[in-house]
Amino acid sequence: ISDTSPLTPLKTTEACRASHHYQHNHTTAMINNYNNQVTMSSVKVMRAIGMLLQIIEQQDWATFQSAALSNPAYFLAITGAIENCPQYNGMTLLHAVARCNPPSEIVAEMLKI
Repeated sequence: ISDTSPLTPLKTTEACRASHHYQHNHTTAMINNYNNQVTMSSVKVMRAIGMLLQIIEQQDWATFQSAALSNPAYFLAITGAIENCPQYNGMTLLHAVARCNPPSEIVAEMLKI
């Protein structure tokens, strides 16, 4: 996997702190579109994972909250897909979030789900 792939595992904490240059509304709309689908193809799942990892790297916790945590079934499906993806070497969504200094409320909500 190339370094520019959205499937590249998370970079360093410094990268997590870097300023973001994406369009918040566009990203949220794309993820919400995925949330509304009952089943997703593996390509769409990988795209959704890539978008969530970008949101995490950018520490955009409001978008992460609405995209990943607002729908428990979606959250469980995505976390399961990440855990079963060999490219991530056993990394979980919780590991990814924890690397980027999330607010404690985000971690608590993830643990509840």
